[in-house]
Amino acid sequence: MAESGNTEGLKFEVKPKIQGIVGNVYNEKIILYDDEMTEDKLKELYNLSNFQKSKVNGTKFVLGVPLFNEKDNVDVIITMDSEDDIKINDTNIDKWNLMATKFCQSMHHCVPILYN
Repeated sequence: MAESGNTEGLKFEVKPKIQGIVGNVYNEKIILYDDEMTEDKLKELYNLSNFQKSKVNGTKFVLGVPLFNEKDNVDVIITMDSEDDIKINDTNIDKWNLMATKFCQSMHHCVPILYN
């Protein structure tokens, strides 16, 4: 199990190697989530190194939201994760997307210093 809150040194590539939700959100330019994180996915689907896996081990839910600049390029990716089981299903996916988008857009507009 990873130490909660300890993400020191944790980074994900977006090019040329796609890693984690961050890399996938950047390349697909869409909101992505995974509510069934497994050891196999960390290695095969998300292409994580042993160091990255040690930092995210125990994570059960991840949500990534891209924010775009005026040229429609991904400017910022905001991710949220949890060690709790959080399920997104067909009946609440639209609510999650709307909630995540509004929250992240507010952060992007109100606190631009976060990414400078």
